[in-house]
Amino acid sequence: KKHKLLYAYPNPFNPSVNIPFELGSRSHVVLNIYDLKGQKVETLINEIIPEGGHEINWNANAYASGVYVCALESDGWMSTSKLILIK
Repeated sequence: KKHKLLYAYPNPFNPSVNIPFELGSRSHVVLNIYDLKGQKVETLINEIIPEGGHEINWNANAYASGVYVCALESDGWMSTSKLILIK
């Protein structure tokens, strides 16, 4: 079974977005949000999570409008998606 980063919704969003993902096995997961310069703006998850479907909400009220990158990492695997914040 594989891990999957699913489509975030709503996207574009203001001020919060749901980020769903699936884990093929129990694993240590890190989910970071980066700006387009590649600088980390927030870590949403850094813990061991059980297998199955999960969803986390990111409230970006403190951040400026623009494009952000959500990066889900686990056990050497990584997937990214673009999030568009419009205020």
